[in-house]
Amino acid sequence: MVNDTWMAPNHEARRFVKYRSFHMDTHDQSLLSVSEASRRLGLSVGYLNNLRVKGGGPAFVKTGARVTYDPADLAAWVESNKRRSTSDQGASA
Repeated sequence: MVNDTWMAPNHEARRFVKYRSFHMDTHDQSLLSVSEASRRLGLSVGYLNNLRVKGGGPAFVKTGARVTYDPADLAAWVESNKRRSTSDQGASA
């Protein structure tokens, strides 16, 4: 849904700028920022950033410069990293 709104960004200039605000659906509203995801996973932001760059981390959504994480993808990543022992290579090996 698009909401067109008129607003004056600077009352002294008396110029009006039209901008659009987009209403996100429920799925988009549940996306987590990098810091929220790192807290949820118990990892540092830096480590999560390294995983994103080098690979091996949870799936993420990139919109422009913004990076977000779907909580379902975080849960799936945690599940895929479960091991029964330190010598267990997991299903990917």
